[in-house]
Amino acid sequence: GAKTVKVYFDAVQGFVVNVTPKQIEKLEASGHVNSIHKDVTFTPKKTSFVFNDWGISRIDQRPAGFDTTYQPYSDGEGVVAYIMDTGVDLYNSHFDGLFRSNGFSANDGTLNGNDCDGHGTSVASLVSSEKFGVAKKTQLVPVSIYKNVAECETDRPNADLGALEEVHLSKVLDAIDFIQQDAQTHSLPSVVNISFTWW
Repeated sequence: GAKTVKVYFDAVQGFVVNVTPKQIEKLEASGHVNSIHKDVTFTPKKTSFVFNDWGISRIDQRPAGFDTTYQPYSDGEGVVAYIMDTGVDLYNSHFDGLFRSNGFSANDGTLNGNDCDGHGTSVASLVSSEKFGVAKKTQLVPVSIYKNVAECETDRPNADLGALEEVHLSKVLDAIDFIQQDAQTHSLPSVVNISFTWW
């Protein structure tokens, strides 16, 4: 029979199974399955960041121009931001005291959302970090959908970052499921930032 890989109950209702073409036909004909999608592999499209001080100065005022200051209406205290990306660098001093937890890796199911690529760290720094953060007291939870690279923790300069480029659709569902479950463990207002696309 079909081998069940994962069952989803929280953010989405569904499951991942390994099946043959014949088994797919039976599932489709059963009337018990709403839709079937292949667990495709994709390469997310990421955007490079150029950091500058004028960007954060620009967003706290309506008139055009830059006053070289940043005075937001709120600092994000008491809010949780889930950064669903390549993870976030857990050892970066710009995030000291801002991590609500070490997050989650959808690839292997561990509670470790450390970033080996850098994209998720860049995104998180715009949300909440000492220098560039828009809401500097927002609590961060890194959620990585990318493959883990063992050398990322032990030998970062020599890590094979090419392995980070492949993502399975089911891992995105794993990440969403984790976020839904984790958000139920607290009563703080929460947001999810997803900064990747694929086509």
